[in-house]
Amino acid sequence: MTTPSRIPAGAVCRGAAAYAVFLVYGSLMPWQLAARSLRDALPSYLGLGDGRWREVSFSDVVTNLLLYAVLALLWRACQSRRHSPRMRAPVLRVLVGSSLLSAALEFAQLLVAHRSSSLSDWVANTLGAALGVLLWTAVAPAWSRRGSEWQQRSARPECVAPAALRRVLWAVAPFYFITLAAARHWFTAPWSLAQAASHLPSVHWLPFYSHQLASTPRALASVLWQALLYAPLGLGLRAGGALPRQHPLAAAAGAGAGLAVLLEGGRLFIDGQHPDAGNVVIAALAAAGGAAAWAVWRPSLPVA
Repeated sequence: MTTPSRIPAGAVCRGAAAYAVFLVYGSLMPWQLAARSLRDALPSYLGLGDGRWREVSFSDVVTNLLLYAVLALLWRACQSRRHSPRMRAPVLRVLVGSSLLSAALEFAQLLVAHRSSSLSDWVANTLGAALGVLLWTAVAPAWSRRGSEWQQRSARPECVAPAALRRVLWAVAPFYFITLAAARHWFTAPWSLAQAASHLPSVHWLPFYSHQLASTPRALASVLWQALLYAPLGLGLRAGGALPRQHPLAAAAGAGAGLAVLLEGGRLFIDGQHPDAGNVVIAALAAAGGAAAWAVWRPSLPVA
């Protein structure tokens, strides 16, 4: 029997719940009711009544597989404190629960503008959950063996980088900010208060609104690019000793979100640019991830 991880179950379960909320939120974007009644929409459930069940998008299938694989993986990790990773009841609970969640969201999409219900999406989501369960059986031993070690590393005072490296990090900080500003097109055109005033009415404040309008590959590329931009922030703050000992990941997330608010807000003043609230969420998560990554890697470096 695999020994459960000593990482607090509450933190893992909160992460799984937050991810499930994210799936619900993203599945129901743009959160606008469609101009049709439930009676008119029902025949289109899963595309069974209008023939759309035959339509399959490869990029959508891959995306759904990955999204629900992560959901199932997190769910199984949450269960690991109370059950053996190989017990059948928790596995069935994850598979059935994920499939029912997907079916409910496909039903809800009948009433959401610009969304459609798809049999291929439901099948891909269910198969993704099965993939996540299989992945858990593969990573559970490492989770049990390394999880508490990573937690202990993140709490060590020597998580701060050697003094020489800290000086380098602070020296390059201004150039990092300039790079982020350039990526947000700050220097492409003169700033104008008139532009900001004209842009405000057209700004969509819902995170990931623009992502759901883009193609799946383009949306994923955008998310990855933003994550790569902001992950060094959390890593640098953790290595430079700028984060508190208590809740450093939350502090890194706050720093990432704050910087992203500043950078995205600047786009209001630039012709042809619009702020993207989704980038603020990505920045927060990426900065927290960078801080966590440094905590894991740091012990391999020489002590200052």
